[in-house]
Amino acid sequence: MPRPTAAVCVFPWNSLRIGDQPLLAQAASTGTNTLLNMHVFDPSAWDASTAKGQQRASAQRAAFYVDSVLSLEARLAAAGSGLLFLRGNTPALVAQTVARLSETHAVCRVLVEEANTVEEQHTLAAINKQVSQLNLAVTVEVVRNAATMVVSDAFKRKALPPTFTQFRVLVEKAGPQMLRKVVQTPRKLPPMPAVDWSKSEIADSIFSRESANVAPLSIPDPRSAFPFAAGEESALNRIKNYFEDTQRIRSYKETRNELIGSEYSSKLSPFLAFGSVSASTVLNLLKKHEASHKDGGNESTYWLFFELLWRDYFQFLGKQVGSKLYHLYGIGSSSSSNNNNPSQTWIFNQELFNAWKTGTTGIPFVDANMRELLHTGFMSNRGRQNVASFLVRDLNIPWTYGAEWFEQQLLDHDPCSNYGNWQYVAGVGNDPRSDRYFNVIKQAKDYDPQGDFVKLWCPELKELGANVIHHPWVMRADQLKLGGVQLGVTYPKPIVEPEAWKKHYFGYSTKGKLGSANPSEKVRRHRK
Repeated sequence: MPRPTAAVCVFPWNSLRIGDQPLLAQAASTGTNTLLNMHVFDPSAWDASTAKGQQRASAQRAAFYVDSVLSLEARLAAAGSGLLFLRGNTPALVAQTVARLSETHAVCRVLVEEANTVEEQHTLAAINKQVSQLNLAVTVEVVRNAATMVVSDAFKRKALPPTFTQFRVLVEKAGPQMLRKVVQTPRKLPPMPAVDWSKSEIADSIFSRESANVAPLSIPDPRSAFPFAAGEESALNRIKNYFEDTQRIRSYKETRNELIGSEYSSKLSPFLAFGSVSASTVLNLLKKHEASHKDGGNESTYWLFFELLWRDYFQFLGKQVGSKLYHLYGIGSSSSSNNNNPSQTWIFNQELFNAWKTGTTGIPFVDANMRELLHTGFMSNRGRQNVASFLVRDLNIPWTYGAEWFEQQLLDHDPCSNYGNWQYVAGVGNDPRSDRYFNVIKQAKDYDPQGDFVKLWCPELKELGANVIHHPWVMRADQLKLGGVQLGVTYPKPIVEPEAWKKHYFGYSTKGKLGSANPSEKVRRHRK
C-alpha cells in the first residue's frame, strides 16, 4: 500500500494568517493527502538579548505574538487542518519534523516564505541546508511572500527609487499592474498527518506557555489606544469596524495625529506586523469601501493607501540594503567602517537613556509617550517621531539604542519599518538630512494644546494649566506647589533644555500650524 503524501508549510512569525496566504495556496496545488502546517517560536528571536543588552521582546509583545499564532491554529483547525507549534531552533526543528514525518508519509516538499530581512534570509538558508542533509529527496520551495501591496519582485531587475516620493509616484503611475492580487485560500484544507508528535524526538519542543515563559495577553490598560485582541479574526473585525461600522476611515487624515483613544487612526499596524492580515487585503477592503460609498474615495481613504505605501517602501528597502538597515551610520555606510557620516557623532549616556525609556525625562510630552509605550506596547505616529528626534537630536544618543527599545516594546515592531524610520529620523537613511528635527515643545502645543494626553499618562501634572503643563520647569516653586508638583520629587526635573524650545514657552498659538512639521502633508497624487 502506498504511503500517504504530505506537504509541509513553515509559517514565519510575520505571516500568521490563512487569508491571502501564498503558502496555503501553493500547498493546495500539490494535491497531497495531508498538510503539515508548522510554526516555531525561536528563542533566538524572542528570548535573547541584543548586542546592546536589551531584551528583544517585552512580555506583552511576546504574548501578542503567541496569541497571534494560536489564532492561526484555530483558523487552520476550522478549515479542517491544524498547526504544529514548536519552540526551539527553527532550521533544526523543521529538519527533525520532516525526518519523522518521512517515516510514515511521502513528503513531497517543504514550503517556506520568501524573506525580506537578513536574519530571516539566514534562517531560510539554514532550513534548506538541514533538510537537504536528510538525503530524502525533499524539495524546499521558497514561495513569493505577500508582505507588500506591490509585487515582491517589482525591483528584482530595476533599482528601488532612492526616496519614498519617487517610489510612490512610480507605483501610482503604474497602477494595478504593479500591485499583487490577493490569493484565495481554499475553504477546506487537507488534514494534518496522523502522527503522535508527543511520542517523537521533538516531543520536548512542543510549545507551551510554561516552557516559553509567555503569559497570556493581559487585560489592556484602560488608557490604551490599542485595546484589541491579537489574530486574524480580530484584524478583520477591526477593519470592518473602522471602514464600515463607524466609517472613521473617512476622517483618517484629519484625526491621525491625535493621541488619545482607539479611533483616531486605523490601529492596523500590529496586525500587519505579525501578518494577521496582509496589506493587499487591507487595500482590497479599502477599495470596496470607496466603491460602495456614495461619495467614493476621499483624501482620507487615499492617505491610508499612502501610509501603506510607506510601509511597502521600507520592506523593499530592507530587502535591498541587508545588514546596513542596522548600521549606525545608515544604508550608505560601508560594511567595513559602518560610517557614512564621520561629522555626525553620537555619545551613549546610560542615565539619559534610562530616563528616556522609563518616561522620566522631566519633559512631559516625551514622558507621556514613553509611558504609553511601556504600559501598552503602542504609541502614536506623532509620538514616535517626537521621542525619536528627542533621543538622537536633543540627547545625542545613537539611534540604534532607540530602535532596539522600540523593537522590544512595540506590538507592531517590524524590522524594516522600525529601523527604516529610525534611520530616517536620524538622517542616515533614505532621503538623508541632518536637520530633520522635531521641537517637542512646539509639537506638544500643536498636538496636545490642552495637555489632555500629558494628564492621562503623567497624572502627577494634572492640576497644571494648559499654558505651562508642557514646560513646568519655568514656573516658580510656590506656583508648582499649588498644582501639587515639586520638581525632583513628585515629577523629574528636565534632563535637558535646548535653546530652541524657549521661544515656544509663552504667547504661542497653534492656529494654522498643525502638520507644519510634516513635509509630506500635501502630496500630488498619481493614483490610478
